[in-house]
Amino acid sequence: MPCHKNTVPPTKLTILDELGAAVLNNVVGPYRENADINLTCISSGGQPAPKVTWWREHALLDDSYLVLPDGTVKNVLYLEKLSRHDLHSGFSNWYQVSGAAGYVSLHQPSFQLKPNVKR
Repeated sequence: MPCHKNTVPPTKLTILDELGAAVLNNVVGPYRENADINLTCISSGGQPAPKVTWWREHALLDDSYLVLPDGTVKNVLYLEKLSRHDLHSGFSNWYQVSGAAGYVSLHQPSFQLKPNVKR
C-alpha cells in the first residue's frame, strides 16, 4: 500500500441495521432464528478513502466496499439464516488507511431463539 504523507483517519464509523437506523451501544437485534439481515458500515472522512471490512472474531467476512462520490465509504454485510452459532459471535468493522487502522466492535447479536427441543 503506498505511503501517503497526509494520511487522515476517518472521523466517524457508523453501523446501521437493516432498517437504516444507527446501532446504539454496539448492540444489534433481537432477531429471529433463521432471519436474514444486513448491517451497513459507513465511514466518514479519512484521506485517502479507507478500506472498510467486516470480521467475525478473526475471520474476514466481507472486504467489498464502495467509495461514494462524497468520499464516504460503505460496506454492507449480509448474514443469511442466523443460527445459534451466530448468537455468541463477535462481529467487528475495521478501517485501514495507509497503515493506520481502527475498528468498531459489535457485541454479540441478540436473538429470539426457538426452544431447543430434544425428542
